[in-house]
Amino acid sequence: MTVDFHSCTLCVQIPTLKAKVTKIESVKNVFFNKTEAEVMNCWITDETGGIQIALWDNFISDVYQGNSYNFTNLMTKRYQQKTFLQSTRHTTITPLKIQISTGPLHQMSEDEITPHKNITSALQGVQINISKHCPKCATLQQDFSPQCAFHRCTCKMLRSGTAYVTKLGGILEFKENKTELSLTVSNSILKRFLAPLLDLGNTDAQDIEQMFLAMKSLTVTFTHNMQVLQMQKTPNDDTDEELLHIEETQLSPEPAALFIPQKTPVKETKHSNDEPFLQIVETESSQEPAALFIPQKRPVTETKHSCKKTKCDT
Repeated sequence: MTVDFHSCTLCVQIPTLKAKVTKIESVKNVFFNKTEAEVMNCWITDETGGIQIALWDNFISDVYQGNSYNFTNLMTKRYQQKTFLQSTRHTTITPLKIQISTGPLHQMSEDEITPHKNITSALQGVQINISKHCPKCATLQQDFSPQCAFHRCTCKMLRSGTAYVTKLGGILEFKENKTELSLTVSNSILKRFLAPLLDLGNTDAQDIEQMFLAMKSLTVTFTHNMQVLQMQKTPNDDTDEELLHIEETQLSPEPAALFIPQKTPVKETKHSNDEPFLQIVETESSQEPAALFIPQKRPVTETKHSCKKTKCDT
């Protein structure tokens, strides 16, 4: 689909657009309609040209520099004599297996592309901040108590404690070649990473910090100004899951198993003199159908012998 963006004077909806993300900038916190939000500016290109796109909140973690995507339900915006795209509530971003080629006139130089770095390592330190905001006026709640069922905002509205918006922020500290790296991570990126692991509404900051420190390693992509763009667990690292479910693992009973009675082979048991021993004998196979058998611990019965000879006569 080809659109003459420079001729756009009003907001125009773009149903679908396939392009390659060639530049990603740091996440910024802005106030929009008296509500704090996060926005990340990107530059997307195809064979016909390039344009800036603003991705809001939940879409920030959906793109990666150098990859191609299919964007749907975008909207054009005119600001300071420049036209750009922005995401909407109905936007979808789907990765493409085939990379979109860019024309030679629209390829960006290395100086124009924001350099990104990756680090895979265990965290040396972490600081997580949790704040609650009014869903109506977006005011930061200074005296919010998670233990209280209700809370009244400065706008005089009393609401359930679960109705307030949870926002996160933090600093991740790594060590690379004896150099400490302090990376700032935004609300949207933290939520995208933690949502499958924790109930953010009922988790305090220290629980999140301990979960991060329990991970064997973490892979983080960040910008030149130390802003985290993406986070992901290192493959085969289930340390955090073990930490979260340790109580359940310790208390859960041994699962039931499908047990089919079979003949037990005769085994010769070697024993020393005057020592009790167990003799395993052949048991007849059960004619009853297979049953759901729950393994249980059975006490071991010692066989007593009255003989005091060097060899047992039994």
